[in-house]
Amino acid sequence: IRIPNIKDAAVRGELAACWDATRRMEVPQFRDGECAVRRQWDAAVATACGWDAGYLAHLRALLHAEPHVRGLGYAQYGEEGDADAEAADAGDGAAGDAADA
Repeated sequence: IRIPNIKDAAVRGELAACWDATRRMEVPQFRDGECAVRRQWDAAVATACGWDAGYLAHLRALLHAEPHVRGLGYAQYGEEGDADAEAADAGDGAAGDAADA
């Protein structure tokens, strides 16, 4: 794993400037799509590590294209309109009915 050499003043300057520019920005979830703050972070890291910024942008796009997973605990259901949640709430979920017995 490559880690920026923070003993290098130019690297520290690049990363600190990025932090200063983005520290008050809201960072949306990946499922919400591309965002300015992640583009800025990637550009700063690419510069600090000597990586190709275009390649990092490509990797970021691949992450955004991945299906999004969220974990729900027992008896927690998804958003309104979620067919599985509505079925379980109505008592139609066989697993939930067996667990309640």
